[in-house]
Amino acid sequence: EGEKTAARARPLYQRATELLPTYPTSWFGLGSTLSTLKDEDGAVVAYERLLELMPDNTFGRKNICMGYLHLLCRAVDFKQPDDFRRCRAAFERHLAEGLRRDPRNADFPKLRIAFDNVLKIASDPARGGPDDAVRAYRAMRD
Repeated sequence: EGEKTAARARPLYQRATELLPTYPTSWFGLGSTLSTLKDEDGAVVAYERLLELMPDNTFGRKNICMGYLHLLCRAVDFKQPDDFRRCRAAFERHLAEGLRRDPRNADFPKLRIAFDNVLKIASDPARGGPDDAVRAYRAMRD
């Protein structure tokens, strides 16, 4: 049901961002919609634009961290090291900024723990390697 609603909302939010490119709510809605549709590449682009317009938006900051964490899981097999490094740097940057802007928010430390766990599992074959890291992340996310 959520994906059907998101699929219908996607073109509306895309049009809203075209008509009102400086309206942060449109970018947040587009990012949330794309994330629901599992289009994390598109979602992080929308959240990046949101945060350019509204840097103190805690929900946008948490969502972009989740988006980059998802993209890290996709690159965690280390077969595409440039993607991994790019996503990791973006995740780290947004996490640090989130902690700086909202130090009492408990979600940012939890994202750090999730990130560290994904890396530990992915880099240790005894723990299951990249496939188990992705499964563990998805279980935590869903």
